[in-house]
Amino acid sequence: MELYEKKCEGPMAAGIKQGLVSGFGFGISFSLLFCVYAASFYAGAQLVGHGKATFSDVFKASLCSYRVNYIKTIPAFFYSVLTW
Repeated sequence: MELYEKKCEGPMAAGIKQGLVSGFGFGISFSLLFCVYAASFYAGAQLVGHGKATFSDVFKASLCSYRVNYIKTIPAFFYSVLTW
């Protein structure tokens, strides 16, 4: 049993390291995504406030950005399903 535990130390440390790096990258990517959303809503609010756009225009543009982000994930989903 001790030999097994000793052999598992290396892969366990590598797995923890990979998990930390993956989690950090995931967190950073979503933070950037939401910061971009916040900036776009702020810019839209400024346009509406200055009378250069209507709320419906800003709403349509934000829905288009959501759809683009959704469409980007479809190939990865199918790849993961087909290679499972």
